[in-house]
Amino acid sequence: MEPVLELEQVSIQFGGLKAVSDVDLRVESQELVGLIGPNGAGKTTIFNLITGVYEPTNGTLRYLGAPMHAPTHRLAQMGIARTFQNIRLFGQLTVLENVLIAMHGHVSYGWFDAMLRTPRYWRTEAAMEEEAIALLRRFGLETHAQDQARNLPYGSQRLLEIARALAVHPKLLLLDEPAAGMNAQESADLVQLIRTVAHDFDLAVLLIEHDMSVVMNLCERIYVLDYGAVIAQGPPEEIRQNPKVIEAYLGEEAEQAIADH
Repeated sequence: MEPVLELEQVSIQFGGLKAVSDVDLRVESQELVGLIGPNGAGKTTIFNLITGVYEPTNGTLRYLGAPMHAPTHRLAQMGIARTFQNIRLFGQLTVLENVLIAMHGHVSYGWFDAMLRTPRYWRTEAAMEEEAIALLRRFGLETHAQDQARNLPYGSQRLLEIARALAVHPKLLLLDEPAAGMNAQESADLVQLIRTVAHDFDLAVLLIEHDMSVVMNLCERIYVLDYGAVIAQGPPEEIRQNPKVIEAYLGEEAEQAIADH
């Protein structure tokens, strides 16, 4: 079976700076994979390459075995969804509306149905709202459906971003620091939620995260970047003991944090 995502010798250069250098990376179906490294190591650049924001200088990206040559909105329609390190919700819209907007890329009615408000339009809209409410219920956000998104607590806004990403029916979910700003209990709950969602929705997940407890408890494999290059990859137990990783990225404080998990 083809991997959901495959990067082969992918590089990108901005002027004289090689931000990503000859990266090989694979994510299999239903696999939970972490991408870690110090600030500026190239993690978000890789996400931007995968989602079509940047084009690689060299190398090949494949999604479900096919080369990825499509604009960002088309990739979303193909089943690639992402969240962002800085929350990008529509703050003035309701929690429910944020999820419904993501669903409209998959509507079955056309402009004629929408303009005339045909029975097909109303049936589709009702089905989408039912699905959106079910998603919010899974994330504990159903009671906030009619609240403005900007009024949610920070941790709940993070959850809403993930719910909105799931609304596009992805096969590949890219999570950029989903635990940022969460306390220890919220982060632990998030780990269980992502694991359950990945299984239930048949998702492959690629995760950028600085919280080592989240990475070590959630991910089945981890890639470590340093200066745009992969310096190690493997299961958590190998990564936590890898001297190159500890020297290049983790440091004594993070080494101790990883040893605790």
